[in-house]
Amino acid sequence: MVFYFLINTQKRGWIADNVGFLLKNVFEQRHIMPVCYQNKVVMRIVIRSEVAAPFHLVQKNFDMELFGALLPPSFVASLARYDGSAPGDEVHVLFRFPWRSLWISRITQQEQSSHLFCFIDEGIRLPFGLRKWKHQHSVIKIDDSETEIVDDIHFSTLNKLMDYLAWPMLFLAFYPRKWQYKSFFKKQKGNGKSKS
Repeated sequence: MVFYFLINTQKRGWIADNVGFLLKNVFEQRHIMPVCYQNKVVMRIVIRSEVAAPFHLVQKNFDMELFGALLPPSFVASLARYDGSAPGDEVHVLFRFPWRSLWISRITQQEQSSHLFCFIDEGIRLPFGLRKWKHQHSVIKIDDSETEIVDDIHFSTLNKLMDYLAWPMLFLAFYPRKWQYKSFFKKQKGNGKSKS
């Protein structure tokens, strides 16, 4: 049955279409590229997501509720601490799978204007062989009804081989944010939730 599923033309076509779409996005948007950060070559992932919600709503709701919605299922990870997105704030995520470990990031920078809101979190305690982690979250106004969210991630592990092995796993972990953001802000917009 498994073999039949894999060779079935219709199923194979669906898989090929989706893998093709994913690869097209990877290379067209330049998601993968080793870059120089703090005089060391690190890996980079960039995920760009557009949401049909005004900039002010996205910015105001970039909070613990959103972060909770982006986390994997509770048997994998849970939020242990969330201070916010101001410099000095910390976010702690407790992982239960594949083994119990704690991820701690500290917000190191924040910038805000009428069309841009961004902050950077950097790992101070990292699991799974990660050695460096820098994640810039950017909320960018497109027009009065649309906003772009950019996840720009720099990371490195114990060695170059592990860097390249970790890249696809991290990419696949963050890529779902493209539709998670859309779903979350569609719900916020529908609820008329715009915090003051």
